[in-house]
Amino acid sequence: MKQNGLRALLKVTLALLISGAGAVVRAEKMDLETHNAVIEQLSNVVKDLDRNDPSKVPSTLRLADLLAERSRLKSLKEVEKNCENCLKSIEDRRQALRHYTEVVPLLTGRTRSQAMLQKAHLHFSLGESAATEKIYTQMTKEGPKHHEADILGQAYAALGDVYFQKTEFKKAKVSYEHALAIQQTPQKGIVHFRLAWCQFNLDQVRQAIGRMEMILQTPKLTEITSPDGTVAQDETFKIDLAKDLAAFYARAKITRDTINKLMVLSPASEQQNNLFYLGKEADRLGKKKESALVWMVYLERHNKDKDALEAQISLMKLKRDMGQVTAALQVFKHVAELWVKPGCGEKCADYQDQIHKWITNWNREEKKEKTKELTLAYMTYSQIFPDDEEMFLRGAEVAKQRSQYRQAFELFRKAADVSYKKKAAVILEGALIGEIDMAETLKNHELRLMAYKHYLSLNPKGAKEFDVRYQMAQTEFEKKNFEGAATQFRSLALEDNKNAKGLQKTAAHMSIEALIKIKREDAIEAWSADYMKHFPKAEKEFAAIYRKAVLNVTAIRINQRKADQSDLNKLNTMPLVGSTIQERISLFKNRYLLAVRLENFAEAKRANQELLSVKELSSNDSKEAWQNRIWLAELELDFKVAYHLAEAHTVKMTADHAMRLIWLAQMAGMNPEKHENDFLRLSGNRGLRATVITARLQRQKHPEREMKQFIKELSKSPETLARLSLEIYSKTGQRTILQSAYDFPSVRRTSTGSIIGRLLVYKELNGHIQRLATSRLNTRSDKNLKKSLEERLSLIKVLEKNGQMAINAKDVVLQAIILDVLRNENLRLHDDILRLPLPRGLNAQQKVQYQALVAQQAAPYKFKASQIETKMQRLWSPGNWSSDLANNYVAARIEYKPALRQDLIQLQAHAPISVRENLKQALNEPSRIPNENAVAKVRQQVKQTPFKEAPVAELKDLESRRGNDLVVAHLEARLNLMKRSLK
Repeated sequence: MKQNGLRALLKVTLALLISGAGAVVRAEKMDLETHNAVIEQLSNVVKDLDRNDPSKVPSTLRLADLLAERSRLKSLKEVEKNCENCLKSIEDRRQALRHYTEVVPLLTGRTRSQAMLQKAHLHFSLGESAATEKIYTQMTKEGPKHHEADILGQAYAALGDVYFQKTEFKKAKVSYEHALAIQQTPQKGIVHFRLAWCQFNLDQVRQAIGRMEMILQTPKLTEITSPDGTVAQDETFKIDLAKDLAAFYARAKITRDTINKLMVLSPASEQQNNLFYLGKEADRLGKKKESALVWMVYLERHNKDKDALEAQISLMKLKRDMGQVTAALQVFKHVAELWVKPGCGEKCADYQDQIHKWITNWNREEKKEKTKELTLAYMTYSQIFPDDEEMFLRGAEVAKQRSQYRQAFELFRKAADVSYKKKAAVILEGALIGEIDMAETLKNHELRLMAYKHYLSLNPKGAKEFDVRYQMAQTEFEKKNFEGAATQFRSLALEDNKNAKGLQKTAAHMSIEALIKIKREDAIEAWSADYMKHFPKAEKEFAAIYRKAVLNVTAIRINQRKADQSDLNKLNTMPLVGSTIQERISLFKNRYLLAVRLENFAEAKRANQELLSVKELSSNDSKEAWQNRIWLAELELDFKVAYHLAEAHTVKMTADHAMRLIWLAQMAGMNPEKHENDFLRLSGNRGLRATVITARLQRQKHPEREMKQFIKELSKSPETLARLSLEIYSKTGQRTILQSAYDFPSVRRTSTGSIIGRLLVYKELNGHIQRLATSRLNTRSDKNLKKSLEERLSLIKVLEKNGQMAINAKDVVLQAIILDVLRNENLRLHDDILRLPLPRGLNAQQKVQYQALVAQQAAPYKFKASQIETKMQRLWSPGNWSSDLANNYVAARIEYKPALRQDLIQLQAHAPISVRENLKQALNEPSRIPNENAVAKVRQQVKQTPFKEAPVAELKDLESRRGNDLVVAHLEARLNLMKRSLK
């Protein structure tokens, strides 16, 4: 009885457990220990139950559910412990399968359907896909008659998963479509997701993308229900969807719209990651342009985040792959910036390897001709990775090949510094030599010294140490640091170094050269003696240096105007034993130059004669010596000797030589005509030709006749032609000579041409002014009055026209004359009109009316006169031009002063009183042209002190004022020659 009661109680307890356990598990999620306890108790109960016991099936089903759940919990623990089946989760699955297999045939309705799903799931978990597929296939074949719609939808979806796992995507696609066709199928978002992947794997990329976009745009498909029944968005699922959508987009054409859509559909937290993933996928698939577009958009939004560096590197490589080298370099600069901040994190080595390979491959691809962009890439690399000496060397070689020597210099220098730190001796020597080579190629003194000092600092015992020290001294010499260079060269020359004797001798020579530059005569003599002993095989060579040094130093002192009598004494006493012809020639030249500098005329003549006595004298030196002999004769004012020497030593007639003979002939009182002919035949110098022609014409008795043949040429020197015309006109009074010159527009544009123009117009102008001044109003009849008034107005109008022409020509003299006449004539006309007699028979009132009318008619002429007066005041107010005109007349040469006098007298007649007095004073001013006595006095000074420039310059000024243009030209040449000789 007690046993039956106990069993009945146990059944009731088991029934309660079966009916409530599932709810408890789902609601409270029992832990593993609770599952163990319940499964142990329930297993004992099920084992004791009779087959026919009505509790047998539900108890066994419940036990299977508990075992399946425990296997899931154990599996999770095994993953945490990283052990395979250490908690025997597989055994639980198999026990659960045995129990499901036992009870499924005994179940009906929804319970059977759920058990079949659980059984298929356990087979799937154990990797038994055939058994899994069989169950789901059975369920789909049984259809809605045996399974409710939601269960059937799950079966189709699960069967699709089986096919998907087996990569049978067509079958999986069909199963997923069946599942989606059932309205009650749960978790349709996941089914759509898996169907999209089927489409993607079947190359239906566009459809797959559309489905993914639809899922993300349909909130219901991404919902999840929590155990408490709360419905929310499954953010994890949406993250997976968006990332997979990025993978799909990578297979299609990527545009900016595509990228924007991905950003819109991605959760905010994953936008950056998905865009980064899209860029990587497009790059992996070889879609360079599209990948580059993605990276650019990425960097627009995230240019300094943790992945920006990798994005920049990817974009950099893509740009160059697409041939956009300049853009690639620009991105590389951004990489360098990001490398500093925010930095490369844990991927530094990987990134450096990528960049290293990128540049190395680039270098390898440019086989024949390297580009400047490649050099810039190496330069940027050196900034990011300052410890890669091999890359520095490669970059330096590229820059060197491209003649980018400054960049090569910097890269070689960096390679040397790094290799020194790493004690890489071979690379160090090569890098230092490369640095020196580039500095020398650049011909930059500062860079060269930097390179040499760098070599000696890092490799003081290197193979090139002596050469480098020599080049340092050479650089100091080129920088004109002669003191330092001399010391360094001397140290090199005298040190004990058997392997560098040749370069040491060169250093000795260079030390002497440096001393010469700084005028250390005493040191030159002493050092030369030392070198004779140190270099016995070169004893004669260094003995000759002394003579050469003395000559050079003397020449320098002469040029610097520091030579004195002691220098001349040294040259006079220099031993000539063993000297060469060239040394003797140099000696005589220096003695001559120094004597000239010291104004020792006798010594200069003696040195010149000794130089001319050297038979081996070159043609150029001989020519120069004879020119100096002629010059010395000129200095003594012995022009006949100078002329005969110059003519006798004419090797080839030139324009310059002909010009000199012209002057010498004139100064010697000889006819220069044949030399003038030579000059005009040979010279193309327009100014000098004009000077010679002028001098020739000035000697003629009838210059106006001879001038015809030269007037066209002289028109190319218009000022000369204008003045010569004035001179001839002053002598002859023939207006035709003025007209002939004035016909040339070039002459009309000169200041002297303006004077000629006025002289030509004065005759006609004065006649017109005379006619106007003598015109009278005829009052005998109205007809006569009208006619005489019209004639007067016509004469005024012509004069006004002439005045306008003068204004256009900017001729203030003519303007002043015409304005004066116009003012006076308008006033006279006004007064003449007012003085007209009254008509007869007028009463008193009529007389008043008539006089008012006449005054009204006369008023405009008075008004015009006042206007002209205002213009005249403006014209005369500066006063400078009339003063200049007067001063020019006073200073003018006597030859054409008569012509200028006419011009000044014409203006004087129409000038204001104050100006008229100034002009009158100028006309009465005695001539300032130097007389012959003044000129002779200065000539004597020139003869007494032939080396003085001041008397020659004064004589030039006097002759210029006398109008002796040819003499002036020669004196100018003499001054230039004196300046060259005395330098």
